[in-house]
Amino acid sequence: MSQSHASHDRESKTACPRCGRTDTWGYFPTRYCLIHRCVACRYYMDNPLPTFQKAIVYLDQFVISNMVKAKDPYWAVLAERLDKLMGNQLLACPYSPIHRRESMLFFDLSDALQEMYKRLGGSDRFRKPEEIQEAQLVRGIRQYLAPGSEQQGSDGWKGALDENPHLYTGDMVVNVIMTHHPFITESVRQEKERLFNGLQGVCDYRRQHPATFQEDLDSEFVGFADVSMELYRKAAGSAAYDRRRPPFLSAPVLLVHRLAAEVQEIRPQEPDPITVVDTFLHSSDVRTTPCLDISCRLWATIAQKERSPKGPRSPKASDSYDVDMISHYAPFCDAMFVDNEFRGMATEGQVGVTQRYGVKLFSEKKDGRDEFLEYLDTISASATDNHWDKVAACDPRFGALLAKARELKKQVQGGMKGQENGQ
Repeated sequence: MSQSHASHDRESKTACPRCGRTDTWGYFPTRYCLIHRCVACRYYMDNPLPTFQKAIVYLDQFVISNMVKAKDPYWAVLAERLDKLMGNQLLACPYSPIHRRESMLFFDLSDALQEMYKRLGGSDRFRKPEEIQEAQLVRGIRQYLAPGSEQQGSDGWKGALDENPHLYTGDMVVNVIMTHHPFITESVRQEKERLFNGLQGVCDYRRQHPATFQEDLDSEFVGFADVSMELYRKAAGSAAYDRRRPPFLSAPVLLVHRLAAEVQEIRPQEPDPITVVDTFLHSSDVRTTPCLDISCRLWATIAQKERSPKGPRSPKASDSYDVDMISHYAPFCDAMFVDNEFRGMATEGQVGVTQRYGVKLFSEKKDGRDEFLEYLDTISASATDNHWDKVAACDPRFGALLAKARELKKQVQGGMKGQENGQ
């Protein structure tokens, strides 16, 4: 890539500010700055790059799989459309740990799937669901203990992504395709099977115990709090709370431990921070936590469908992944291309992800595939002259092409105007 950049500068006769040579001065864009460098005298300089307002789009695992298999021409068209929008700095498709876990279970396609979601995501990556959950609950307990101190969702992308997705994405991204050890792959498979067996047991119980949606929703919130506190107290035993030493390294235990640290920070004299965490998790305040709000509503909707007299729904092995994906990432996305069934559940009035969090949801049914392409077209059409000027500032090659295109447009418009005046 650096060689092609240097070649461009030789053609434009750009001279090194130090040694004056015109055949050694090149450039290389990073996400933050455009670096100019002379390979002869080693002089370099850098210019900060602008940020963009990209659409953040999450692609469900089945979308990644279909683009890899490419059995239907639609998926090749979609991949090409996504690549173009990302190259034009209009779109970001962050990948997630859920992509990684699901891809590991497709043994023959694991490497190809990994290459696809990393190529689309580039440097943009969502954090683990448990990390997003912890961040939102930490903000929630701060608000609970000191009302007015925090605002849910005020940190934008920082609440879910490792890096700002609105930075410049160059035309060269180095990704490492990791071959997973069979032990890790087997542990992921066993965990998915364990979750599925648990869902089956809960489903059997629900069918024997009718409940309203609100009762199911309340049960989900209470169940989250009860399980979290039970696991923590079981791990801690009779030991007093010590913020430096969590009693166990499982996600629920670490979550309670982290929340207790916030209690000590805000209330240094609090003798029993664990009890305060317990009270918070069982309060109505916790229900404003976006990831819990969405996940509990989705599970309550699933519970209702499992009892449906028209044809009860059976659990699926991918349910936990789908709920985690929508509940943790939807509030940070402009759009998601998801499973047909979960799009239906997430858009129902009792869940209302689209209405309440402003994310557009697409799926394959009801012309959803064409609707998603139309959505991508609206993103492309939204690019302004200011946006293209920013792109040109990031890559001088594009800047030269943009200048030629604008000059040609002026000539065409001038010719048309002349014809009109002649008439």
